[in-house]
Amino acid sequence: MPKQAKKTETAVSTASEVAGPDMASIISLLEEHRVSSELAQREHRASISADFKAAFAVLEAKLNQTQTTVAEHGEQIDSLETNANLQDVIMRLHRYQVKDLIVREARKRRGDLRYRGTPVQIYEDFTQEVLEQRAKYRDIMSKLYNLGLRPALFPARLQITLGSGAKKRFPSPLEAVTFAAGYECEPAN
Repeated sequence: MPKQAKKTETAVSTASEVAGPDMASIISLLEEHRVSSELAQREHRASISADFKAAFAVLEAKLNQTQTTVAEHGEQIDSLETNANLQDVIMRLHRYQVKDLIVREARKRRGDLRYRGTPVQIYEDFTQEVLEQRAKYRDIMSKLYNLGLRPALFPARLQITLGSGAKKRFPSPLEAVTFAAGYECEPAN
Protein backbone atom coordinates (compact mmCIF):
# COMPACT_ATOMS: atom_id res chain seq x y z
CA MET A 1 0.00 0.00 0.00
CA PRO A 2 2.74 2.39 -0.14
CA LYS A 3 1.56 3.35 -3.59
CA GLN A 4 -1.77 4.47 -2.16
CA ALA A 5 -0.17 6.71 0.45
CA LYS A 6 1.72 8.59 -2.23
CA LYS A 7 -1.50 9.23 -4.08
CA THR A 8 -3.21 10.79 -1.03
CA GLU A 9 -0.28 13.03 -0.31
CA THR A 10 -0.30 14.40 -3.83
CA ALA A 11 -4.06 14.79 -3.69
CA VAL A 12 -3.84 16.82 -0.49
CA SER A 13 -1.10 19.06 -1.77
CA THR A 14 -3.02 19.67 -5.02
CA ALA A 15 -6.18 20.55 -3.10
CA SER A 16 -4.36 23.22 -1.08
CA GLU A 17 -2.87 24.60 -4.25
CA VAL A 18 -6.32 24.68 -5.89
CA ALA A 19 -7.83 26.48 -2.89
CA GLY A 20 -5.31 29.26 -3.66
CA PRO A 21 -5.18 32.54 -1.80
CA ASP A 22 -7.34 33.24 1.17
CA MET A 23 -10.26 35.69 1.34
CA ALA A 24 -8.20 38.69 2.53
CA SER A 25 -5.86 38.49 -0.41
CA ILE A 26 -8.82 38.29 -2.83
CA ILE A 27 -10.38 41.41 -1.28
CA SER A 28 -7.09 43.29 -1.51
CA LEU A 29 -6.73 42.27 -5.16
CA LEU A 30 -10.29 43.46 -5.93
CA GLU A 31 -9.63 46.76 -4.14
CA GLU A 32 -6.43 47.30 -6.13
CA HIS A 33 -8.31 46.54 -9.38
CA ARG A 34 -11.12 48.96 -8.44
CA VAL A 35 -8.67 51.74 -7.61
CA SER A 36 -6.68 51.18 -10.80
CA SER A 37 -9.87 51.11 -12.94
CA GLU A 38 -11.14 54.33 -11.30
CA LEU A 39 -7.79 55.94 -12.02
CA ALA A 40 -7.93 54.72 -15.63
CA GLN A 41 -11.50 56.06 -15.97
CA ARG A 42 -10.45 59.46 -14.60
CA GLU A 43 -7.55 59.59 -17.02
CA HIS A 44 -9.82 58.57 -19.88
CA ARG A 45 -12.40 61.24 -18.93
CA ALA A 46 -9.66 63.87 -18.66
CA SER A 47 -8.33 62.85 -22.07
CA ILE A 48 -11.81 63.04 -23.67
CA SER A 49 -12.47 66.39 -21.97
CA ALA A 50 -9.18 67.78 -23.30
CA ASP A 51 -10.03 66.53 -26.81
CA PHE A 52 -13.46 68.18 -26.69
CA LYS A 53 -12.01 71.43 -25.41
CA ALA A 54 -9.45 71.46 -28.22
CA ALA A 55 -12.14 70.70 -30.83
CA PHE A 56 -14.40 73.45 -29.49
CA ALA A 57 -11.50 75.90 -29.48
CA VAL A 58 -10.84 75.14 -33.16
CA LEU A 59 -14.55 75.53 -34.01
CA GLU A 60 -14.74 78.78 -32.07
CA ALA A 61 -11.71 80.13 -33.95
CA LYS A 62 -13.28 79.21 -37.29
CA LEU A 63 -16.58 80.82 -36.27
CA ASN A 64 -14.81 84.02 -35.20
CA GLN A 65 -12.92 84.09 -38.50
CA THR A 66 -16.16 83.62 -40.46
CA GLN A 67 -17.93 86.35 -38.48
CA THR A 68 -15.01 88.72 -39.06
CA THR A 69 -15.08 88.01 -42.80
CA VAL A 70 -18.84 88.57 -42.95
CA ALA A 71 -18.53 91.81 -41.00
CA GLU A 72 -15.74 93.07 -43.26
CA HIS A 73 -17.63 92.23 -46.43
CA GLY A 74 -21.14 92.88 -45.15
CA GLU A 75 -22.05 95.46 -47.76
CA GLN A 76 -20.85 93.26 -50.60
CA ILE A 77 -22.79 90.27 -49.28
CA ASP A 78 -25.93 92.39 -48.82
CA SER A 79 -25.69 93.70 -52.36
CA LEU A 80 -25.16 90.19 -53.69
CA GLU A 81 -28.20 88.92 -51.80
CA THR A 82 -30.45 91.74 -52.97
CA ASN A 83 -29.29 91.55 -56.58
CA ALA A 84 -29.19 87.77 -56.75
CA ASN A 85 -32.46 87.51 -58.65
CA LEU A 86 -31.90 90.41 -61.06
CA GLN A 87 -31.61 89.57 -64.73
CA ASP A 88 -31.12 91.85 -67.69
CA VAL A 89 -33.45 91.23 -70.59
CA ILE A 90 -33.15 93.05 -73.89
CA MET A 91 -36.41 93.24 -75.80
CA ARG A 92 -36.55 93.93 -79.49
CA LEU A 93 -39.98 95.04 -80.59
CA HIS A 94 -41.14 95.05 -84.20
CA ARG A 95 -43.31 98.12 -83.89
CA TYR A 96 -42.24 101.46 -82.43
CA GLN A 97 -45.79 102.05 -81.16
CA VAL A 98 -45.62 98.98 -78.89
CA LYS A 99 -42.33 100.17 -77.41
CA ASP A 100 -43.81 103.61 -76.88
CA LEU A 101 -46.83 102.14 -75.06
CA ILE A 102 -44.59 100.07 -72.77
CA VAL A 103 -42.39 103.05 -71.90
CA ARG A 104 -45.44 105.28 -71.24
CA GLU A 105 -46.99 102.66 -68.96
CA ALA A 106 -43.70 102.30 -67.05
CA ARG A 107 -43.51 106.07 -66.58
CA LYS A 108 -47.14 106.23 -65.52
CA ARG A 109 -46.63 103.64 -62.79
CA ARG A 110 -43.38 105.30 -61.64
CA GLY A 111 -41.42 102.22 -60.65
CA ASP A 112 -44.38 100.07 -59.60
CA LEU A 113 -44.35 97.90 -62.71
CA ARG A 114 -44.46 94.18 -61.85
CA TYR A 115 -44.40 90.90 -63.70
CA ARG A 116 -45.72 87.93 -61.67
CA GLY A 117 -45.04 89.85 -58.46
CA THR A 118 -41.43 90.71 -59.37
CA PRO A 119 -40.59 94.39 -59.92
CA VAL A 120 -39.58 95.25 -63.47
CA GLN A 121 -37.62 98.31 -64.57
CA ILE A 122 -37.78 99.60 -68.15
CA TYR A 123 -34.90 101.55 -69.69
CA GLU A 124 -34.59 102.81 -73.22
CA ASP A 125 -31.38 101.83 -74.94
CA PHE A 126 -29.66 104.90 -76.41
CA THR A 127 -26.21 105.37 -77.86
CA GLN A 128 -23.65 107.44 -75.98
CA GLU A 129 -24.12 110.38 -78.39
CA VAL A 130 -27.88 110.46 -77.84
CA LEU A 131 -27.42 110.25 -74.05
CA GLU A 132 -25.02 113.21 -74.15
CA GLN A 133 -27.50 115.24 -76.25
CA ARG A 134 -30.35 114.38 -73.86
CA ALA A 135 -28.20 115.47 -70.88
CA LYS A 136 -27.95 118.98 -72.37
CA TYR A 137 -31.74 119.38 -71.99
CA ARG A 138 -31.96 118.50 -68.26
CA ASP A 139 -31.83 122.04 -66.88
CA ILE A 140 -34.29 123.52 -69.33
CA MET A 141 -36.70 120.58 -68.85
CA SER A 142 -36.94 121.23 -65.10
CA LYS A 143 -37.59 124.92 -65.80
CA LEU A 144 -40.35 123.99 -68.29
CA TYR A 145 -41.94 121.61 -65.76
CA ASN A 146 -42.04 124.48 -63.24
CA LEU A 147 -43.81 126.64 -65.84
CA GLY A 148 -46.57 124.03 -66.10
CA LEU A 149 -45.57 122.75 -69.53
CA ARG A 150 -45.08 119.09 -70.41
CA PRO A 151 -41.62 118.61 -71.96
CA ALA A 152 -40.52 115.31 -73.50
CA LEU A 153 -37.43 114.14 -75.36
CA PHE A 154 -37.79 112.18 -78.64
CA PRO A 155 -34.94 110.74 -78.51
CA ALA A 156 -32.72 113.85 -78.30
CA ARG A 157 -35.11 116.56 -79.46
CA LEU A 158 -37.23 118.48 -77.01
CA GLN A 159 -40.98 118.61 -77.56
CA ILE A 160 -43.29 120.69 -75.38
CA THR A 161 -47.03 120.24 -75.09
CA LEU A 162 -48.60 123.60 -74.34
CA GLY A 163 -51.70 124.14 -72.21
CA SER A 164 -53.82 124.43 -75.34
CA GLY A 165 -52.65 121.01 -76.52
CA ALA A 166 -50.39 122.37 -79.24
CA LYS A 167 -46.94 120.83 -79.55
CA LYS A 168 -43.74 122.69 -80.18
CA ARG A 169 -40.35 121.12 -81.00
CA PHE A 170 -36.86 122.46 -80.33
CA PRO A 171 -33.78 121.07 -82.12
CA SER A 172 -31.36 122.68 -79.62
CA PRO A 173 -31.37 123.52 -75.90
CA LEU A 174 -30.59 127.19 -76.73
CA GLU A 175 -33.86 127.62 -78.60
CA ALA A 176 -35.75 126.01 -75.70
CA VAL A 177 -34.13 128.43 -73.21
CA THR A 178 -35.13 131.38 -75.40
CA PHE A 179 -38.72 130.07 -75.59
CA ALA A 180 -38.89 129.55 -71.81
CA ALA A 181 -37.66 133.10 -71.15
CA GLY A 182 -40.36 134.47 -73.47
CA TYR A 183 -43.03 132.19 -71.98
CA GLU A 184 -42.24 133.38 -68.44
CA CYS A 185 -42.98 136.95 -69.52
CA GLU A 186 -46.08 136.06 -71.53
CA PRO A 187 -47.82 132.83 -70.27
CA ALA A 188 -50.77 133.27 -72.67
CA ASN A 189 -48.91 131.33 -75.41
